[in-house]
Amino acid sequence: MSFIGMLAIGLSYNVNYRTENFKYTAKFLRKQVKGIEETMHEAIMNSSLKENYQLINSIKGVGMQTAVAMIIHTNNFAGFQTARQIAAYCGCAPFPNESGTIEKGNYVSRLANRELKVLLSQCAVSALRYNRELAAYAQRKIAAGKSKRLVINNVKNKLIQRIFAVVTGKIPYRENYLNPFANYA
Repeated sequence: MSFIGMLAIGLSYNVNYRTENFKYTAKFLRKQVKGIEETMHEAIMNSSLKENYQLINSIKGVGMQTAVAMIIHTNNFAGFQTARQIAAYCGCAPFPNESGTIEKGNYVSRLANRELKVLLSQCAVSALRYNRELAAYAQRKIAAGKSKRLVINNVKNKLIQRIFAVVTGKIPYRENYLNPFANYA
């Protein structure tokens, strides 16, 4: 057998071995993540944070990791009086970009909690897929010519508004809720 033939056999064996090793490692890591998530869930359910955790999880698109991170980073919402403050902390609130007579539109602050910002971005993408209200909202904004990045930021902001509303109101989120007093305002 030639040198190239032996090299080809060796490389194919090496690739197969590495592929199997990666599969085993991925399976092991998935098992570890599942165990950690179960431990987190048990810890939350056996604490005073249970109520807020369940309220946040009632919102479509917001999962366990985001609920836990929001509770931890906001000190169970004790340090914030408005949803806008939380949005600013997460890097989702737009601020005017102007100086004197020059107006350049709005910008989003880079001074944000990046972990929450990333988690909320993932929640926004998930919400656009599974939440009909937010998907319709996003379609309207895109049809109006807004960029997808701006729409994702708006959806993140809407999720923060909903999270803050359910936590402060102590009422689980209900899709398609109509306020009976809306016509009297």
